[in-house]
Amino acid sequence: MTRALTWLEDALLLVSCTCVLSIVGITTADVAARSIFNAPFAWSHDLITQYLLVAMFFLSLPYVTRIGGHMALDFLARKIGNPTTRAILVLIGETLALLFVVGFILGAAGTVKDAFDAGDVLPGDLGWPTWPSRLLGPVGAFVLGIRLVARIFETLSALWCGTVPKFIEQGGH
Repeated sequence: MTRALTWLEDALLLVSCTCVLSIVGITTADVAARSIFNAPFAWSHDLITQYLLVAMFFLSLPYVTRIGGHMALDFLARKIGNPTTRAILVLIGETLALLFVVGFILGAAGTVKDAFDAGDVLPGDLGWPTWPSRLLGPVGAFVLGIRLVARIFETLSALWCGTVPKFIEQGGH
């Protein structure tokens, strides 16, 4: 399961990185079109802000969590010298994070359904549907939730065996 989850996180990260490159390319082309031809792209702002930035953020969350690359308020945990106590604190934090992620998924799934059912579209000439953009949050959060469950089980298993999880030994959160 861990290998499949890692593959999925890496695939979502690739999509996220592609969104970053797309933002750079579209913005550059838009500025050039505006400056040279006095004809900016009418669609670039909506595509970037409603789809690409949302995808970039939510689809990278599971990978960033896996590598411990997010900001963590771990000043208290770092002062605790006992690795078992630190692992218990991490376990509590990740369990709370999982509860938050589940709540987010449930709430966001409702907005996706509402936008789909209502045929909600962005204002403007193109009238792009909003539900695909709203679906990106629950997709990224779902994979993040799987990562959190895996880490919770890794921590519980390590504590049961009297050891400390590798990600805590390596300085991860």
